[in-house]
Amino acid sequence: ARLDRLGDTTKRVAFAASVHGRSFTRQGIEIALGVELAPDAVADELRKLADEGYVTEETRGTEQVFTFSHALVQEAIGESMTFALRRKVNARLSQWWSTQSGPEAIQRRARHLVQSLAPEESDPDVLTRAIEALEAAAQNAAGEVANLEASQFQEHAIGFAERLPDTKESRRKCLHLLASRAYSLALFRGYGDPTVEEAYQRALSFSAKVDQEEDLVFTLYGLFSFYASRGDYRDSAPILRRINRLSLDSDDPKMPSFLHHTQAIQALLRGRVSRGAELAARSITVADELGDGLFFSHSGAGDWRIYSGSWAALGMAVQGRWREAETTHVKAVHLGD
Repeated sequence: ARLDRLGDTTKRVAFAASVHGRSFTRQGIEIALGVELAPDAVADELRKLADEGYVTEETRGTEQVFTFSHALVQEAIGESMTFALRRKVNARLSQWWSTQSGPEAIQRRARHLVQSLAPEESDPDVLTRAIEALEAAAQNAAGEVANLEASQFQEHAIGFAERLPDTKESRRKCLHLLASRAYSLALFRGYGDPTVEEAYQRALSFSAKVDQEEDLVFTLYGLFSFYASRGDYRDSAPILRRINRLSLDSDDPKMPSFLHHTQAIQALLRGRVSRGAELAARSITVADELGDGLFFSHSGAGDWRIYSGSWAALGMAVQGRWREAETTHVKAVHLGD
């Protein structure tokens, strides 16, 4: 009711502010409004909102920063906007954030872009741009160990990917997003959480729809690792068989090392310690033959010989081969230097 007493111009400024965020500057409102109001007029309307108690004002450095007096105030103002106006303001802000740099800009651009799209949006080009923005935001959030936020960006991206025309590329994109979201949730909630298991099961079920080509092994490895690390060997064994088939059919010289690495994990976790340590060591040997820099680093994970070396060292330690285990571990760790 109090909002209804405000003038139309003041309400337009309040609407723009609610879309911008809990805190905002005059410049941010000017951008959200486009050319609707002159800077001095925006400043006047912000003072009216402050006088009415909708926002507070403080100086941060050289800027005047406004903050809604309560999250419910921001929410109530936002809910009173028309959908068309909300989309328009979000589109302006997304465009502006795309011209900025830094972590905040990447994530804010994605959030505003999502809110600027029509619920029935089906243009593949528009959806692809939104997916790319959301993936960048998820990667950025994960880099800041904000894994819950990363999973939320990925979930939005999955929704858009599911609207794309059904092609080999769109199915692969959807599977990658499903697996990435599952991993983000696992890092936030832990591997025993039911929602994490559900996310991995969702990705695993969808993987059957994807063409069986060699680069699928890296996504399958993520699924395999989840089930194997939980001791769910009945679930991990079929995935390992798929990895085995794809690796054997591949001409990529890195695949034998990758396959030995995956087989080593399954063997070690199932108690076949000697066999597991042998396979992990074989993975390193095959990779070494490719030469430094040729062994792949997937998704920023680093040289996979580090992980194979750690598994080999674990197997040796369990067998009481302490000196070999220490030497193998130290060598593996230094590959990351």
